[in-house]
Amino acid sequence: MKANQAILKAILNCGSLSRAQLSKRLGLSASAVSEAASSMLEQGMLVEAGYINDQSRGRKNILLDIDTSFAFALGVGLINTALCVGIATVKGQTLAKRVLTLDSGDGIGAIRSKAESAIEDVMKDCCLDKSKILGAGVCLTKAQAKAFGIDDSFLSELGIKTVIEPADEFLEYSGAYMPINPSELYIFGCARVVREMYC
Repeated sequence: MKANQAILKAILNCGSLSRAQLSKRLGLSASAVSEAASSMLEQGMLVEAGYINDQSRGRKNILLDIDTSFAFALGVGLINTALCVGIATVKGQTLAKRVLTLDSGDGIGAIRSKAESAIEDVMKDCCLDKSKILGAGVCLTKAQAKAFGIDDSFLSELGIKTVIEPADEFLEYSGAYMPINPSELYIFGCARVVREMYC
C-alpha cells in the first residue's frame, strides 16, 4: 500500500494524527511519512489541524487531517420504489440529497434519467462540478442489479466512474436489528466510493 493511501486510511479511521503518530501507527519511516504528508498538503488532500495538546517542551507536533473540500463522493440508493441520491464528503458528512419515487413501470432508462437529474441537482446545490467528484456508488440488491441491468457503466453518460455496492447484507442486517431508512441508502454507495477511489 502506498504511503499516502495508508495515511488517508489512518486519518479516516482515527481522526487527526501527527506525522510521528502516523509513522508509529503505520510502521513507516519518519521521512517517508513526512515526504508523503508534504505532497498531500501541497495537493490539498490534507490540512494542518492544530497541535497535539501536551506539556512537553520543544517542537510542537502538528496534527494532520483530511481536507473535506478536496473531493466528494456521490451515492445512489435503489430499494423497492425509492431512489435516493446524495453527495457526501470523504468523511461521510452529507451535503445534499434527493429522494425520488419510482413508478412501477420504470425501466433502466427511466431510472438512469431520474438518477442523472438528481445528481445534477445535488451538484448544483453544492456548487460542485465533476472535477471534484471521486465517483458514484450505486447501492442496490443483486436482484435489482440483475433485473434492471445496472452495472459499473450506469452513469457513463455523465462521465462519472461508477461502482456497485450490493445492499443485500445491509438489508439483511437491518431486518434483524434496525430498519434502514430507504432515503439513507445512498450513503453506503458514498462509502464504497471512498474505499475504492480515495484510499
